[in-house]
Amino acid sequence: MPLLSDASRHTRRRVLHVHRFRRLGDDPFSGGSHYGCRCGVVRAGF
Repeated sequence: MPLLSDASRHTRRRVLHVHRFRRLGDDPFSGGSHYGCRCGVVRAGF
């Protein structure tokens, strides 16, 4: 599920960024998975 965020912190223009998460690997502590976007945002799986 793509999430929207503001990626304009480093530029003057406002740029809309849609997170495109892909699976990075398993979390050995919770038994879930980690998903990351190309911008560096990482989320835990369900």
